[in-house]
Amino acid sequence: MYPDNRREFFTNYQYMLESALPPRTKLQILTPLIDLSRTEIIRLGERYKVPFELTWSCYQGAEKPCGRCYGCANRTAGFIEAGLPDPLILPISSSKA
Repeated sequence: MYPDNRREFFTNYQYMLESALPPRTKLQILTPLIDLSRTEIIRLGERYKVPFELTWSCYQGAEKPCGRCYGCANRTAGFIEAGLPDPLILPISSSKA
């Protein structure tokens, strides 16, 4: 797990915010999905009709996900484990001449 995905990171960040904000200014970081697995998050997204075709986890920063990096591999594994199709994985078409 990446350091910025851990509860400790957000606890410390919340402390930093409270220390840096003007008096009587309230700002709270909420992390409702932090204890869920990627598979659980995908299932929850499916239940709430998340437009997964508009999301991706690619680290390459291009206009389309690469399908090969760690982020893409995790996303694919999450969809497989959830038993749901990933709308970004398109079937390979064969062209017949």
